[in-house]
Amino acid sequence: VGFCAGAFSAFSFQRIGPFLSRTINLQDTCGVNSLHGMPGILGAIVSIIAIAMSNSQGFPSDYFPKVAAGGSLGDQCAAQAYALLTTLGIAVAGGL
Repeated sequence: VGFCAGAFSAFSFQRIGPFLSRTINLQDTCGVNSLHGMPGILGAIVSIIAIAMSNSQGFPSDYFPKVAAGGSLGDQCAAQAYALLTTLGIAVAGGL
């Protein structure tokens, strides 16, 4: 996952950053979106998929907070997705 995130970050610097600058006039002078944003989104999506596919095998019973509280792996995946959306919302609001 780390190698893919690094490659995605480099691709974002080369292609996505200039594209966003041309299309929506996004001014990311320090490359924060490419260095932290894009790999972070990739990591969040991979974690949701990994949790969904794990079937709790190899993890202690209290490892996932939603499962420990009596929920399912689907509930934990939903919590991960909501956390991603919340983070994106805060990032967009902070960038305005």
